[in-house]
Amino acid sequence: SGAFSNTDARKKPDSAPKKPDPAPDRDLRLKLPDFLQAAKEIAQKASRESLPETTATKIFQKHDTNKSGQLNAKEFDSASREVQAKLQELSDLRRKFDKSGDGSLSFSEFRELAEELSSKKGLPTLSREAIQKVFKKYDANNSGSLNRKELPEAKSKLEELMKAGGSGYPKLVSDDELAKLRKEYDANKDGSLKLADFRNVADDIAETAGLPELSQAEITKIFQKFDGNASGQLNAKEFKDAAEDLQKKLQEKKEAPRT
Repeated sequence: SGAFSNTDARKKPDSAPKKPDPAPDRDLRLKLPDFLQAAKEIAQKASRESLPETTATKIFQKHDTNKSGQLNAKEFDSASREVQAKLQELSDLRRKFDKSGDGSLSFSEFRELAEELSSKKGLPTLSREAIQKVFKKYDANNSGSLNRKELPEAKSKLEELMKAGGSGYPKLVSDDELAKLRKEYDANKDGSLKLADFRNVADDIAETAGLPELSQAEITKIFQKFDGNASGQLNAKEFKDAAEDLQKKLQEKKEAPRT
């Protein structure tokens, strides 16, 4: 019995084999095509929209810290977490703005999403026309809505345009300033603007921006274009769209070559 002392018993756990280090993880070297596939599999497992390849590629490049063209285990881990965060953001946005609950976004819903992106990320707002171009481009089946496959690419394009400063014609006045102008020139204080009121707004914006004023005919044309029900006045939504078009026309006129 002396051969198996208490001392030997205490040593037994120390002699147990240690858990081997995860050598395969240490040696992980994932190239871009493999990472793109991994990003798709992450989305499939989570039953979510896939990230656009351009987005996944940017994530790869961001986490390839030594620019080796491949991700090691630590880099892949952080890149995977960002993929999951981007997928979650997409899913949350779709659920938030899909008012009809059909899994797709109509143009009006997509426009609300664009405004939210601009506000939350501090990016320039896009004109209605610019948002509509993106919508039509990615509505591949011309269904009048963006499905789960089309939405990620469309959202990515929105952000690209916003980061580039919008559609080339950034707003001359902020939405808050525009709301103040609408209130100031609403002669009847009924929430709508008549043509004469809109002309005053147009002249005010041009003067503030230091740009040549539009002609009365040009302003009337914009007013009539957005007076959808031909009521002779613009409601809040019509005014916002008309003001965006007005600002674009002011800047186009400035850039037009003189004859």
